[in-house]
Amino acid sequence: MSTPIPSWYAAGLEADLSGGQAPPRAFCGGSLAVRDEDGELVARLDGARCPLVTVDGVVFVWFDASGRDPHYTPPALSRVGWGRTRTSELVFQTRPELVMRDLADTAHFTHTHGYVGVSIEREFYAEGVHCGLQARFRRALVEGAEVTRLPGRFQSRCTGVGFQVTEVESPGGLRTRHRVLPTPTTDGRCRVLLCVELRIAGVPRRLPLGRRLVHRTVQSAFERDVRLDAELWQSGVGPATDRGDATLNRYWDWVDRLAA
Repeated sequence: MSTPIPSWYAAGLEADLSGGQAPPRAFCGGSLAVRDEDGELVARLDGARCPLVTVDGVVFVWFDASGRDPHYTPPALSRVGWGRTRTSELVFQTRPELVMRDLADTAHFTHTHGYVGVSIEREFYAEGVHCGLQARFRRALVEGAEVTRLPGRFQSRCTGVGFQVTEVESPGGLRTRHRVLPTPTTDGRCRVLLCVELRIAGVPRRLPLGRRLVHRTVQSAFERDVRLDAELWQSGVGPATDRGDATLNRYWDWVDRLAA
């Protein structure tokens, strides 16, 4: 496999640590062990200690094949008004930089996800360890439907190639927050941790079943979108195929700076 780009990558969920440790997992071409050592949570990749932080219930481990220390941390998100986090994990034959590429490929919002009337409110930007964009769109209420397209608005932001967060505003007071956390494992595969949270103005907290139903529906739609994206990640796209697109060129220049 190619050498992973220096970044913070998700090693797992803090809640999954049983007795202060987790089973070894494939991580950036090696075997990662996370466990409690004298009251401190420690990560060791093939026996060598690595920087570790826990942010919003996710354990992140820093990887840099050159041995350089991290110069930023994964962002902590506000919990005010947001419900519980639902998580799931998928595995694909891809690399984190191809997962993050979606933000610069604005055409895929229409071709892959069926959005119409896409209007970019903030052009794709790449600044330091961050990149992102903001847009409005309309999407069918029912997959494949030609009518009843609902408006929406989203803003997405990446921090390194191991952390992406997107907030979506929908009609009726529904806001959703999606985290996509890709981690290179072995043999060109990538483990993708998905986290979903809701803010629902129209469903009172005294109706938990209604909230759970909405949450499950949003999570299912999110996983479906990620699987559609994965077809693109695994299709052979990359710097060579993207050369004619100015926005995608800016994205790959950003990736090159992170890798340098």
